[in-house]
Amino acid sequence: MLNGTIGAAAIERNDRLASEDWYLTEDDARALSLTIQKRRGVFVLPYIRFVAASGDSSAIKIFFASHIVLVSGSGLETLLDALALQRVHRLMEPTENEGKFAVRGADVHSYEGPAIHRIEVQEPKESKK
Repeated sequence: MLNGTIGAAAIERNDRLASEDWYLTEDDARALSLTIQKRRGVFVLPYIRFVAASGDSSAIKIFFASHIVLVSGSGLETLLDALALQRVHRLMEPTENEGKFAVRGADVHSYEGPAIHRIEVQEPKESKK
């Protein structure tokens, strides 16, 4: 079951895989899809088309059959762990000001945890026409 709330309240602080920039399923359940919320636009990619993910604490590549998702940030090794378990159901690219001033949310609170700085979604080269 997915957590229906959005924002800082959606994150269970006792979950080592949690961040304010990505949301996890509850009770270790697997997500059916990954929603990628960019500053302008949303992508929904089904996990049935998930191929692999690789990276480190500053950059991750997520490979789906139809797209490649590039995520840059800090502390992303926990995101990689959560992706391996298919528990991530939403990635959120912070607004320009959130990224610039290290704050998150409508109440503009300071944030120093694992963070996404930028998300880029690409179609694989062989599928482009």
